[in-house]
Amino acid sequence: MGSLVNRTIDNRYGDEKTRASPTYLPRIGGVWEDETCGACALKPNASLAFNNSYISATYHPNFENISVSFDFIGNSVYFYFTLVDDPRPEITSNTECNFTIDGEQVGYFRHDPDRANPKFLYQQLVYYNETLEHGPHHASAVTYGLNYSAFLSFDFARYTVNESLEAQITTSSRSSPTSNTVTSVLTTATSSNHQLSSHSALIGGILGGVIALLLVLCIAGWLLIRGRRRAQQHTEVEPPGTMNPNTNSRVAQDHLVTTGYSHHTKPASNPNLHSQLASPSDSAPSGSSSDVAPRYPEALARYQRGEAATPEPPRNHEPLAAGVASQQRYSRQRSSFDDPPPDYYSTY
Repeated sequence: MGSLVNRTIDNRYGDEKTRASPTYLPRIGGVWEDETCGACALKPNASLAFNNSYISATYHPNFENISVSFDFIGNSVYFYFTLVDDPRPEITSNTECNFTIDGEQVGYFRHDPDRANPKFLYQQLVYYNETLEHGPHHASAVTYGLNYSAFLSFDFARYTVNESLEAQITTSSRSSPTSNTVTSVLTTATSSNHQLSSHSALIGGILGGVIALLLVLCIAGWLLIRGRRRAQQHTEVEPPGTMNPNTNSRVAQDHLVTTGYSHHTKPASNPNLHSQLASPSDSAPSGSSSDVAPRYPEALARYQRGEAATPEPPRNHEPLAAGVASQQRYSRQRSSFDDPPPDYYSTY
């Protein structure tokens, strides 16, 4: 059958054969502290603990849980804690936890401090189970779901194993891991996949935002270029009308239609128009300058009434008054641009 032996799992040095250390959760700095903690309110005497060491944690309601767990091969297991009776009510010294084996809750422990007799209780057996089937197991002490704080100080654990069976189990376990090991691997893989999924979602969100921003910029640039092209087209189109060469201003097509002009047809030249422009010899008989001068005002008056063409100013005569000269320039412009020959209107 083989011999049965007891082995210990120390809080610091782990399994005395495999050297596997217990797992402490959560892995947050300042939660689990050993005997070297200088700021801890509760400081048991390490020399009275197993192997002169212990590790402690205080559970708070905002924690999901605190736990210590380990794997072993055997048919029995024992948990040893350090318990505290502290007189100070503001210091958490009560201990409370559940015990699970292979994921199933199998035990519960609670210690309420005796404040009238303050002391530390070392290497206290708080849970044991001697009815296990010989084989690999996963054991843990867990505190969770409390609405108040609790103190947990793990010193060591002990298990009993059949060395002959252990060798057989060890050989077979190398090719077929236990359900607990599979569960642990699946949990780790799920956590890793969750982290990868979170990173992938973050990267995907960033890439999506960059693509959306580039698309908006492209649309904005296209609209800006299109607007500028339309503005240039409106600027290059000439409004309807023609340019007046004398005034350098536009003459509306409405005026051209009203006065009988067409923007497709130039007014026909009238040879009679030039024949109607009197020369100095037509305006006055040849003779002295004194004969010509008195007849010029009369010819100008006839022109203004529309009875004659524009008269020429008299030769060898003194300059006309400013008003007469201005009237003469106005009359020339009017006869040249505003008054087409009479026979031109008859063609329309």
